[in-house]
Amino acid sequence: MYELHSAVVSLAQKCYNNREFGIEEFVKKLLTAENILKNSIKYLLYEPMKSPEGRLAQNTLSELKMLLLSINNIQLGEKKKETRKPKKKK
Repeated sequence: MYELHSAVVSLAQKCYNNREFGIEEFVKKLLTAENILKNSIKYLLYEPMKSPEGRLAQNTLSELKMLLLSINNIQLGEKKKETRKPKKKK
């Protein structure tokens, strides 16, 4: 599941950069990756912290924080674009 989230994010970035879909669909795909990460964390947290899977759980938590930050930044950027008013020409 951890690796699946990475593939979903990479594909979403590629499609967005190639203008295959807009920002709304990009955020939707990132939210899908977020849900995948949350599910993987749910299962990985049962593992001992010093095991490979326990370390993967720690990495997954870090990835989730970064993904959430990215999603929030994208959404804030879109809100700023929507609230900008065009300047009046003289």
